[in-house]
Amino acid sequence: MTTTGTGKLSILISCYNQRDLIGNAITSFFEQDHENREIIVLDDGSTDDSMAVIAECAKNAPCPVIYATQENHGAAYTFARLAEMASGDYLLFCGGDDFVPPDSLSCRIRMLENSPQLMFVCGMTRYVHGAVPGDWFCPVEHTMKLNTISPEDILHSMKYHTGEKVEGLIFSACIIRRSDYLASGGFSRNMTCDDAVLLYNLLSYGAKNGKKIAAVPDLVFFYRQHENNISKDPEAMWIRFSELYNKLGFPMRKQASFSAYATYMQEVRKSGKWFHKTLLKRIFTDPAVIKYLTIGAICRDLLFPRFGRF
Repeated sequence: MTTTGTGKLSILISCYNQRDLIGNAITSFFEQDHENREIIVLDDGSTDDSMAVIAECAKNAPCPVIYATQENHGAAYTFARLAEMASGDYLLFCGGDDFVPPDSLSCRIRMLENSPQLMFVCGMTRYVHGAVPGDWFCPVEHTMKLNTISPEDILHSMKYHTGEKVEGLIFSACIIRRSDYLASGGFSRNMTCDDAVLLYNLLSYGAKNGKKIAAVPDLVFFYRQHENNISKDPEAMWIRFSELYNKLGFPMRKQASFSAYATYMQEVRKSGKWFHKTLLKRIFTDPAVIKYLTIGAICRDLLFPRFGRF
């Protein structure tokens, strides 16, 4: 194992009733090319045997593994507390159902150490269905656009659904400079739309302070698809995106297309597929729908950016 870079990385993993997956999430950070790291796992009040699995993983870890449990508070609260527990110069957030490939840390850390203006560096993401790798989240050339655009560009796209379209920006594929995380305000504990709010806070802070973002063309994150993904629950997603509108000051659009979005999610559940291409073509490419879209517009920008290519 090669040591590259000197800064300490805090790997922050949340867990809630993920007994069968949390072990893979933790141990995927064992075979890595950056030795100066710690793993912190916070269980959000699981009712299964997740804590026993976490404790067993910690026994044979090649780096410090700190773990604790709390009453159930939700993802945003859990990640905020994990960040408070961290002692590293850099932060990497990961859900207990996802994982990373071997030797996928040092390149991003090296970039952060060489460029103080960088807030975070992301990389390529690939879906996993069961134990089988699936599609790439987006083509590498789309992710690499992050090296050529500014936080202001992304904010404009998020707010107004215009300008530079960005794909591949998944917060769990990012290694974030801890000082920038703290300066941006980090996670908002009282909101359910956790990762989107974090990225919004970081981008807003970066736009005001001349910060930059970057991407590497390497696979750095596996996004596991399963029946309990929050993105497959239309009611939960509606709450999350409504928060972005109401609390972050996004321009309001008429709430005209939630029923179409809910129909799409029901089709996803029935088919077991990650997306239903025919239905998406009808929902996301109809100008009359796009004009008055609320949930769909944010969904296309933040959650399903790949659909914009249909």
